[in-house]
Amino acid sequence: MKYHKKKLITLRKLLTKADLSFSQYIRHRDHNQCFASEISKDEAAKCTGFPQCAHLIKRGKKAVRFDERNCHCSCSYHNYLHNHYPEIMTSWFIKKYGEPVYLALVLSSRRIKKWTRPELEELIKKYKLRLLNKSNETGI
Repeated sequence: MKYHKKKLITLRKLLTKADLSFSQYIRHRDHNQCFASEISKDEAAKCTGFPQCAHLIKRGKKAVRFDERNCHCSCSYHNYLHNHYPEIMTSWFIKKYGEPVYLALVLSSRRIKKWTRPELEELIKKYKLRLLNKSNETGI
């Protein structure tokens, strides 16, 4: 009798799932409201497109990819703008959280991080559960 090994989901697919559950949580945490709405009415008026999970420090810096301090809801316009003019979101972040928090985040981003299968599986569970709990709190 042959036993078939259960095929493991690839790390790339796990990373995609983790990104999705984390992004959903961040957008829900921030009430699908673009961070730019806190800057000024003029900036808020420019908001267009769907809410997205914007990373202050690019998500290619794996150590802070899933750091909640690094991620905030953004409309597609401001997320695109942030890629070319990062000072807009950076100055907003420093005003909101302070320079020490920003510097700590920058320092964290310099660490080398390789996500493992158990870590990614745990992240997926964690943010799905947090999203479910937040949804239950707000009655959505």
